[in-house]
Amino acid sequence: MAIAIAGGIQPLVALVQSGTDDGKENAARALGSLALDNADNQVAIANAWGIEPLVALLLVRSGTNDRGKTMAAKALGSLAHDNPDIQVRKASSTRPCV
Repeated sequence: MAIAIAGGIQPLVALVQSGTDDGKENAARALGSLALDNADNQVAIANAWGIEPLVALLLVRSGTNDRGKTMAAKALGSLAHDNPDIQVRKASSTRPCV
């Protein structure tokens, strides 16, 4: 929660969008950890437009390592866990992966 209070969510979202592969992976991991079982952080990440870059990272076919995609998927799961409002936002941000 200290990261969220200190304004750390927005820089993590930015890193998921435009960081190196390792930076994207680590930022997605951090966002997932912040969101895990914490409704306030889930809302803060969603309000910082954090869902869309995580979905984009998950869907990139080249130039992103598999660990980054795994962390994005885990972060999205943590965001949606026990939070119907976030589930709706996430669903509206996704498109078929096939």
